[in-house]
Amino acid sequence: MIKTGLYLFLVLMISLSFNGCTSSKIYNVEKNITNTNTNLQKIETSILDAGSSLGWSMKIVKEGKIRGILILRSHMATVNIDYNEKSYKIDYSASKNLQYDEQNNTIHKNYNGWILNLENTINNYLEDLIMTDELTKELEKVTKDKLSSKYPEQGTRILDINQKITGSSSMEEISNSIIKAGTSLGWKMQIQNKGFILAKIVLRNHSATIKINYDTNMYSINYITSTNLLYEDNYTIHRNYNGWITNLSNAINARLN
Repeated sequence: MIKTGLYLFLVLMISLSFNGCTSSKIYNVEKNITNTNTNLQKIETSILDAGSSLGWSMKIVKEGKIRGILILRSHMATVNIDYNEKSYKIDYSASKNLQYDEQNNTIHKNYNGWILNLENTINNYLEDLIMTDELTKELEKVTKDKLSSKYPEQGTRILDINQKITGSSSMEEISNSIIKAGTSLGWKMQIQNKGFILAKIVLRNHSATIKINYDTNMYSINYITSTNLLYEDNYTIHRNYNGWITNLSNAINARLN
């Protein structure tokens, strides 16, 4: 069985290397929570789910405090996450084989990348994901871009998924499968109405928002908008986006079938 978050974790590790001495000042997080439509339980759940989706082992120490541990081969990082209804903090606690220098407060730069990913994913999970007028306009624009550009000369054309569902499943079973598959890969999933799920993923300073439509016969995944993924009007995008969508579709199929 594939462990939760493994697809996403592999994507995150593509650019990481432990060769050479590349230390940086430790990055600790102090973040205000801007979503006023939340409570302590939702914040706790968001932190736990965000960390788990990125491969962190998350444990509640007490109310308002979570300990996270990330292990990668022979490398390990431990953080403390303190939170209340107004803010949260991520602080370094311990590490192994990450070139930690207590005197200079430095560590291998990959650690800071993991913390930035964790911060961004927590923020994504804390947001209310709603199909706003702005997102509707973005969808209308990219739909026009898609229709006007069939075969771009350069760039990677955006992958749209239209997948038949085999077997018999109820609408509730299908929506649960899609949400669980997406959540396991770091996507924030939110049902907008029956047959329509809005999803968003954040990786470092990159993000993508998609719509997933479904019924008892099939489901589809379509691009809405993104940041720092090189989207062009000819309906092309950075190839990593298509990798994320392929992983998401595979995870949904595995749960549905």
